Amino acid sequence: MVKSYQHINSFFICLALFFCGRTALAQETILKIEIDPASTFQTIEGFGASDAWSCQFAGLWPAEKKDKMADLLFSTQTTKEGQPLGIGLNIWRFSIGGGSAAQGKASDIGDEWRRQYAFLQPDRTYNWNAMPGQVWFLKAAKTRGVKQFIGFVNSPHVLFTKNGKAYSTDGNCNLNFEKLPEFAADLVTTINGIKKQPG
Repeated sequence: MVKSYQHINSFFICLALFFCGRTALAQETILKIEIDPASTFQTIEGFGASDAWSCQFAGLWPAEKKDKMADLLFSTQTTKEGQPLGIGLNIWRFSIGGGSAAQGKASDIGDEWRRQYAFLQPDRTYNWNAMPGQVWFLKAAKTRGVKQFIGFVNSPHVLFTKNGKAYSTDGNCNLNFEKLPEFAADLVTTINGIKKQPG
């Protein structure tokens, strides 16, 4: 019993010394930072985010809700009191879908919010109305002053993957390199289609 108390007392003494030491250190250390706005060390080109994956759903919300969300993302305006209306993103990344949403449960992606539609359809035709939520946010970004857009893929379209899925089942690259020319052509067609549709 005495030994137990000795261990407990030793523990609390060590704990007290630790915190006292940290407090003393904090009181002795003063860090002074000066900012010279005339000196530039780096330039940040922009402040951006992507539409994957939630905008495919949020872009279908009622106008009042999705307009509010777009204002919060893209607006650079302020209230009369100087309060920002949004965070002023000036880069918007558009996720070029891999077609897993068209597969439904057969995609083996259990969460539908992680599946994506694509303009390219399983029959290899293009449906430019297949991604209305994301296209809405693309237009919303443009009308609120965003000028830089980036298209990206999380997966090649399932037509061009080794396993026919929008994810790798073996931890390796899932692109079927024999279909690389088709994949590249799809990206070009998709980008040109987006330019024509929402402008």
